[in-house]
Amino acid sequence: MRCPIDNTELRPIEYEGALIQTCDSCGGELLAADALAHIVKKREEVFGPDWQNLVRDHEPLRGIPDHESHRLLPCPVCDEPMATVNYAGDTQVIVDRCEGCGALWLDQHELEMAQVILEHWKQNA
Repeated sequence: MRCPIDNTELRPIEYEGALIQTCDSCGGELLAADALAHIVKKREEVFGPDWQNLVRDHEPLRGIPDHESHRLLPCPVCDEPMATVNYAGDTQVIVDRCEGCGALWLDQHELEMAQVILEHWKQNA
């Protein structure tokens, strides 16, 4: 499989018990449909104060910002166009999801941001 951003060959890695594909060039990551939920729920990764400070005042926001809504990446799995979605509906972590096979493409650091935001919200709930 190849990166939808720069066409680099994706490399498989294990992350928190899930197999994901990563691009060594742009830092993006391809996840199976259920892998992101598994990773967020598992909460093995511990994020330091720098990450925590990034999300301290992070508020839920529904929808997709205009500057994010026009990107159509081809799915690395099935080559169908991927739609942009706001992960979990309100995290402001905008990911690309294939409507055909359910694969998710996350740009560099989006996986970590999703984890940190949801962990922060759970701690403050």
